[in-house]
Amino acid sequence: MTEAVVDIQRLTGYALLLMGFVLLFVNHISVVAGDPWLIPEFLKLQ
Repeated sequence: MTEAVVDIQRLTGYALLLMGFVLLFVNHISVVAGDPWLIPEFLKLQ
């Protein structure tokens, strides 16, 4: 593989990780605010 392909794959991986962290962060804020919209009912921690 060329360097460009490896760089693109690495950037894609970092972008996916970053999106995952952002989703977790937003979900945490929504839970703290009392409106958990990403967690199904059976996963809520009471």
